[in-house]
This record gives sequence, C-alpha cells and structure tokens, in this order.
Amino acid sequence: MKRFITHVFIILGLFIGLMFLLDKVYSYTFRHGIPRSKIQKILQEKDKHYDVAFFGSSRTENHIDCKLIEQLTGKTCVNFGISGGSPKDILMLVQIADNNGITYNQAFLQVDSSYNKEKMSPNFKARISPFNEVINLEDESNISLPFINYLIYDRVVGFREFWSIALKRKPKSNIDYGFNPKYNTGLEVPSQLPSKINDSNYSIEKLSQFWKKINVKQAYFTAPYCAKIENRNVLNVFKNRFSEYKEYATVFDDNLLYFSDCGHLNFDGAQVFTKLIVTDFNL
Repeated sequence: MKRFITHVFIILGLFIGLMFLLDKVYSYTFRHGIPRSKIQKILQEKDKHYDVAFFGSSRTENHIDCKLIEQLTGKTCVNFGISGGSPKDILMLVQIADNNGITYNQAFLQVDSSYNKEKMSPNFKARISPFNEVINLEDESNISLPFINYLIYDRVVGFREFWSIALKRKPKSNIDYGFNPKYNTGLEVPSQLPSKINDSNYSIEKLSQFWKKINVKQAYFTAPYCAKIENRNVLNVFKNRFSEYKEYATVFDDNLLYFSDCGHLNFDGAQVFTKLIVTDFNL
C-alpha cells in the first residue's frame, strides 16, 4: 500500500511538473512569437502612435479600411476592431494599449446592440490568457492553475495555434492595419436587434472618461444594417448619448450589393463606408 501511494505521488508530481513546463513554453511562445491575431499584436506592441484609432466588433474590423484612410488623409490609422468583441473587451484592449505606450489623437467607437453586453467575450478571454501574468484581468480573470487555460481555450490558443506561432506561420488576415474585409455578397440575417437598448453601459462610460482624461478626441458611429434587420429605429437613442455621433444604419438601403450579410458590409461596401467616415467626420 505504501509503495502504491508513493507511485501515485510520483506520477502526480511528474504531471504537475509537466503542466508547469508546458505553461511556461506556451506562454513564452505566445508572448514573444510572431503575432497571429490582432489581440496578440496589441499585447506585444510597444510605444506606437496613430493619428486615428477605430474600436468595436466585427462591424468595425470588416468595415473600416485604415490603409484607405491613410491614402485619403495622410493620417496614420489603425483598426482595433475585434470580431465578437464586447464593450468590456474594448475597455481592456484600450487599457492594455495605454500600458504598452500605444497612443492616438482620435478614437472612433462603433456602437449598436453590443451596448447591451456587459461581460468579456470568451474569445477575448482566450486570447489574453497567455498574458495573465503581465496584465490585470479585474474580476473576470482566467483560472490560475498552470496550463489549464490552454486546455480550456484549446480551440483558440491550443496546440494548433501554438504550433503555428512556433513555425512562424503568418495569419490569413492583415493585422497591421486591422482591416479584415469580406468579399461575398448576401443578405443573410445573422441576428436581429433588441427591442430596447440599455440606458447605460459601464465599460463605454469608463472608456469615455478615460479618453477625456488623456485628451483623446472621441467619435461614435453605428455601421450599416440591411432593411431585413428589425428594430433599426432603436439605435436612435445614441443620438442623445454622444455629442459626436453619426448613425449609418439605413445608409445603404438602396445599395444591397454592398452587404456580405445583413449585419456586415463586403469589401466594396467597406470602401464606400470608409470614405463616408472620412468625409462626415472631417478626417
């Protein structure tokens, strides 16, 4: 019996040791390897300045072509939009960027039904999990046991992604400017808008306060939806919440070929929409 217990403790010790080793190897690779996601790039980037920065979900990532903005205005631009991103994700991203010395003169935030989201998205939690030791995760921190987060978030930061970074495989999308266009045309309805927009969002209020504190000019906008999306009029509430705001929900009702689906523009639509942003906000 004593020998059995000894063997159990030896195996347990080896297992824990392996977990610690794998955690160190994975974390080092994600922190220092060639970035394959926009979030990883921001977590690694240091002391960079842009004239204009865009924040939001995929309705920013797929819609704002910063390279085109630079060509039209001569201003440096970056698209920090994150697919599936929530306001809390964006707040965390802005705080990480500030800690890393990433600065910008003007911030654009895309607002829509995501205004009703209060929690951090699973994708974002997964992407920042390799950096747990170097950033503060507030009250939604990941599990601190060694290597366990890589197992939980295996689809995002598991073996396949680890191996791709280790082999220095470049990402499919261009993460330098942050624009990730769609090229198909369609009117599929990904989701409908809610019947009511919440009266407030803690993370967006914190963002506004933070940008005001560091003298960053703020602008807000709502990207286009196709007419098959119900309750688009609910978005009118933002006109009374932000002083610098443009609502584009219905702007392409007569140009359905600009949509990839009813919530996202395709490349051609994104080009026209980016030019609208440049003109309407006097960039």
